[in-house]
Amino acid sequence: MERVDPPYCNQKMPFAKEILKNQEDPMHFRFYKKVRSVLFRTSRFMQAKKVLVGVSGGIDSSVLLHELACFVAREGGPCLVAVHVHHGIRGEDADLDFLEAQNQAQKHAVPFIVKYLAMGEQKSEEALRQARMQVLEEVALQEGADLILLAQHMQDQAETFLLRLFRGAGVQGLAGMKMLRNERWFRPFLQIQKQEIEQEAQHRNLSYRIDKSNFDTSYRRNAVRHNILPKLQTMFNPNIIHNLADLCSSFEQLDDYINTVVDPFIPEPEDQTSTLLRLQ
Repeated sequence: MERVDPPYCNQKMPFAKEILKNQEDPMHFRFYKKVRSVLFRTSRFMQAKKVLVGVSGGIDSSVLLHELACFVAREGGPCLVAVHVHHGIRGEDADLDFLEAQNQAQKHAVPFIVKYLAMGEQKSEEALRQARMQVLEEVALQEGADLILLAQHMQDQAETFLLRLFRGAGVQGLAGMKMLRNERWFRPFLQIQKQEIEQEAQHRNLSYRIDKSNFDTSYRRNAVRHNILPKLQTMFNPNIIHNLADLCSSFEQLDDYINTVVDPFIPEPEDQTSTLLRLQ
């Protein structure tokens, strides 16, 4: 693991004027206010002393890091630590992703950590995801971080719903990703559209890299993103992404109800031996 720290941590940190420029623009300030509202409503975040921010070098995490840095500069809040996971695949492109993630952290005066893995080219999407999450958990433990923030957004939620639906998931699976899961994982963009993130990145002139592998439709998520969702939007409903995200929220409420209200009244299953003895 390698770490690069600025000379200070970011509790109500100094912030370059160019980072906050046009922040009062009514149209684009709306985006910041959305994020600000989510952060203020999440007591786990507001009470945290230190949080990790997963940064890939891509557009979503670039915008997330920017909004969090703006929030801390304006409101105060937890110390931010940016973490980049280098899987050891995609060669020079992955190295450039790392350099971009490091640049984003340095621009916002946020401590930066990179963790190197050796995954191999043939690893599945799920294996890569599990490896990333395990690394972030380990870094959070080492750093004493209270939360791990990720940049998944509403379109990611819709894709997750469809992937789990096709796989045959039940209520819990169809609830999709939770904004706050296990009091550890926090996704503040989960109710924000991808288009809004792209507009924010353009307006703030934020740098980021485009992962070419995101267009490889041999990966199931990419096939859903580039082939299935656009057809659903065109043929059935242009608001399908928002509707699927709402459906996830409904399943989440149902799952919570089952867990808190129904499950306590369901008796524990008896093993076969005890059942036979009771019947004799």
